[in-house]
Amino acid sequence: GELCDHLLDRISISLSADAQKLDIAQRVSAVDSVINFASSGKQKTADAEAALKAAVENEDDLKTAVIFAREYIKDLKVAPSQIQYLCEEAIRAGCQGHRAEIFASEVARAAAALEGRQVNG
Repeated sequence: GELCDHLLDRISISLSADAQKLDIAQRVSAVDSVINFASSGKQKTADAEAALKAAVENEDDLKTAVIFAREYIKDLKVAPSQIQYLCEEAIRAGCQGHRAEIFASEVARAAAALEGRQVNG
C-alpha cells in the first residue's frame, strides 16, 4: 500500500534538493561500504572494522551532545525569513497542509542545537 502523507513528509526531510550528485567512484564506494558491512559478527574489511571502532569511540561524545542539545533547543527560534523559505519550498514541492514546514522547522532547530549554534546563524 501507499505511505501516509505524514510519513512521506518525514522521509522527505532526509533528502536534500541541494545535494551534489556523486560521481561513479563515490557511488561505488558507498555501495561497497554497505555491502561489506555486516550488522552482526566480524566485519568483512579492515576499513569497516576501523569505521565501527571509531563510531563506538565517538558514542559517548554523541550522548553528551544530545544531552546538551535537549537543553539548548528550548531557546532556539526559527527566523521568520526561514519559515517563509520553508513555506515557499513546501508550496514548490506541492505539499498539502503544513506538516512539511513544521517538521522542517523542528529539524532545523534540532540540527542547530546539536551543532551548538543559532538556527538562523
